[in-house]
Amino acid sequence: MNPCLGVIFVHLYKSMQKENVIWFRNDLRISNNAAVNAAIESGQETQAIYFLENSTQKIGPYRKTFLLEALESLKTSLIKYSITLNVIEGNVIDEIERFLSQKKPMRVFTNKGYAHDEVEQELLFAAEKHIEMAFYDDGFLISPLALPFEIKDLPDTFTEFRKKLEKIGLDRLVGEHVPNSHLSISENSAQIDTLNRHPKSAFPFRGGESAALERLHDYLWNTRNILRYKETRNGLLGTEYSSKLSPWLACGCISPQGIYAEIMKFEREVEANESTYWLVFELLWREYFRYVMLKYGSKLFLPGGIKEAKTETEPNNANQLFDTWTNGRTGDDFVDANMRELKQTGFMSNRGRQNVASYLVHQLKLDWRRGAYYFEKMLVDYDVFSNWGNWAYLAGVGNDPRENRVFNTQKQAEMYDADKAYRKYWLQG
Repeated sequence: MNPCLGVIFVHLYKSMQKENVIWFRNDLRISNNAAVNAAIESGQETQAIYFLENSTQKIGPYRKTFLLEALESLKTSLIKYSITLNVIEGNVIDEIERFLSQKKPMRVFTNKGYAHDEVEQELLFAAEKHIEMAFYDDGFLISPLALPFEIKDLPDTFTEFRKKLEKIGLDRLVGEHVPNSHLSISENSAQIDTLNRHPKSAFPFRGGESAALERLHDYLWNTRNILRYKETRNGLLGTEYSSKLSPWLACGCISPQGIYAEIMKFEREVEANESTYWLVFELLWREYFRYVMLKYGSKLFLPGGIKEAKTETEPNNANQLFDTWTNGRTGDDFVDANMRELKQTGFMSNRGRQNVASYLVHQLKLDWRRGAYYFEKMLVDYDVFSNWGNWAYLAGVGNDPRENRVFNTQKQAEMYDADKAYRKYWLQG
């Protein structure tokens, strides 16, 4: 055989091979990531991609900084597997189309998305004949395949959903998901325009898998603050009133299965009490809103929500009212303090979120979706399922079984900020 022809044949054969591509989305981690595991175990050459949205209307400075930190952490973790992470910034749809226009044969490993934008992006990949898709479902605590009912039969109240799962047993439904050992924190080599965290921010932490695992370990094993979670979860100031895991969960630096496994280990080795259960309870709330979107799809984004409720026309000065709300100048000191915290730090307590949402809907009479879009832009822990599910819930067009749930913000302030410490701090100056 002519050796030259052999070389030509080898190069031709290589050109026909499908390159492995890990398409990262809201799963910026190595541990508990089936898409990553499958690509690595295939033994073929692999690269990784992430499409970073550049619209300042969709992603504000706090979340973007946190994402950049998470991506740099992921990039460092992938190096040991000889995988290069390519971060492509721009309009996501445009950048995906540009990426696919290369027409290179690829086998794409990714965790499936279920929100409207995510599905739209997947359809672009699926339409290309040179692309082979491999989907996984590592964003869930409980796999859709493990649910004891069809998605169409999802209960319309959280309580019924939770009871159905607990009757079978969460351990059985979640399965065995043990998080990998902690990754060491590495130095950032990229030039990241990291914002200075506000000195009194309730979330001063960096993005990335190693930071997420460190926080989980600290909250459970070092401080054991999880044992007081139910008593402190309505707090307003400081880092320890809640787990603060939501930002890392939102971009997938840590998995819900990994958190659940660590809580179960803590209960076995240290203590199980009402507070350890309550943190799992919150994971179930997060899970429920994911399934609500699977069941109802884009209906969740409509003014009348999943209830197809009749909505009122906004007041003539709606834009002005919305500006006073976003800038913390409504005149309601509890609402204003919370909104100023959000604007200055990208974070707000759960108690604060419920109050400011109720105020926007019921006192200002504004379209609840204005608030949902603003939170999408501002929150460092924005998650499409939880954000839109919670806003619809509080607006009375979602899964709340009660009608006209209205928060008395002054009474709430007296209950949760009796000494006015929170309001004094955020309203000073």
